Amino acid sequence: MFFPTSVWIAIFFTILSVSLYNVCAPKSTGYQPIRGPPLNILTHLIMFIQLHFFFTVPEFTEFWCRLFGDTVGVWMNGGYTIITCDAEFTQQILCGINSKNFIMRMGNDNGLKEIGMYQNAIIWNNDISKWTLQKRIFQDGLAFNAHHSTFIIAIEKTQQEINRIKISMIKNNASTVDILNSIYHITLAIILEVSLGIQLDSEKSQYLIDSVLDYLKALKFFLLKPRFIWPLFPFQFFHHRKSILKFREEIKNIISILDPQATTFLRQLYKNNLTDEEILQSVLEMVLVGIDATSVSLYYTILLLTENKNIVNQLIDSLDDSFLEAVLQESLRLMPVKPVIIRKSLNDCEVSGIHIKARTNIVINLANMNRHQKWFDNPLKFDPQRFIKNESLVTLSAPMGHGPRSCVGQYIAMVEMKAILSELLKEFIFTRMDETRPIIDTKIRWDIVQQPISKEILSVLPRKKIVFIGAQSVGKTTLAKFVKSHMNGILISETARDLIEEFNLNTDLVRNDPDKTFEF
Repeated sequence: MFFPTSVWIAIFFTILSVSLYNVCAPKSTGYQPIRGPPLNILTHLIMFIQLHFFFTVPEFTEFWCRLFGDTVGVWMNGGYTIITCDAEFTQQILCGINSKNFIMRMGNDNGLKEIGMYQNAIIWNNDISKWTLQKRIFQDGLAFNAHHSTFIIAIEKTQQEINRIKISMIKNNASTVDILNSIYHITLAIILEVSLGIQLDSEKSQYLIDSVLDYLKALKFFLLKPRFIWPLFPFQFFHHRKSILKFREEIKNIISILDPQATTFLRQLYKNNLTDEEILQSVLEMVLVGIDATSVSLYYTILLLTENKNIVNQLIDSLDDSFLEAVLQESLRLMPVKPVIIRKSLNDCEVSGIHIKARTNIVINLANMNRHQKWFDNPLKFDPQRFIKNESLVTLSAPMGHGPRSCVGQYIAMVEMKAILSELLKEFIFTRMDETRPIIDTKIRWDIVQQPISKEILSVLPRKKIVFIGAQSVGKTTLAKFVKSHMNGILISETARDLIEEFNLNTDLVRNDPDKTFEF
């Protein structure tokens, strides 16, 4: 097999550059007494080629853990790296006594400068003093007292999208929906109103959503690739740089219409003497974190529920908020949208008997850990009850991280997801077009968030609501159960009280709707 001369030249300079990079790169971390391959120039080269030409970070960590065990020493990003899918070791890193030693994140500085995250905002800011300030701003902007208003706004935005879906189905005579894109619109509308106090029309929202997804691909490209190999990917380099500029330009346009006093988040931003660049990146990251993980998590949850219709019925029948949260936690465990957690140690320390030197990289493979029989019984089964029976599993599965560098918006994200999921399930029955392939085998790609390679277009059946009104012991419950068991797509309220409370209706209005009410 013959390659063009240019390819051989590229390969030669790549090998030469990697050799020089490994000779010149800081080696303050050194070798640690952990299982793994011998770390010499040959294995450095193999790992470099794997990571930058063939594997994503989750695939790379899975490969080496499969060869050497749950915790392995490898070489990544020019330094010694511990990769792990061991839950006990993970807990010590994230929220153990030395967790504050792991608040930095591994990343390529030149790449972070390209995407605007170098020592800026919150996601990949490794300037500890700046990150601490930004974290407080985000926390104040997403404080607990905002949860109630977020829930109300989430219900409102979900209902608006539900109405848009219904109108589109009638207009196009269609019974399918791109549910992931619909969820993107919902979560974007929520974060814009809660954190920025603005609303966008559907067309502008779609453009912003597309910009977010392109920016995530750019983040994946620039995050770990050293600068000297960027020329080997000219098309990707210029495409991703263009995506970054496009998203930043959209954020600038949004900032130009903001009222600095409109929300708690904006007030915190503008009173802390941040530069224009810091404000821009903070708003950008608020939009980014507000829609990416939440939307994809809900998408996977709905897909998993299409395989577990009995759980859907339990959710609709029950007003138990804890069960709804357990369903979401189980979905996050089985299909984590952030399959790896990336850290870097600040100083020397000891974790689980392992001496970790300063600036050692840490990569935690959550996806593998959460599907491991050692940590979860019957790990491939979708079983929300495991989180009801054992609440400590939430800490073990760590879908949004734990400790000082956990997701600052995780609690408000859970409020959002519960509101959106409950509204969607009350309005629609979702069915996959192809039910032969299990959801856990969904083909995915790592764009920082674990995106589906191809989105599933779901078949949608709007539910009909039936309310039984009448005195006690006249057969409402018996008839309701019979109708429910024989008629797909029916949402039963056994008494008028449920519907009246849900929609703030009065009894006369309910009685005057013959399509929905049966009076005894």
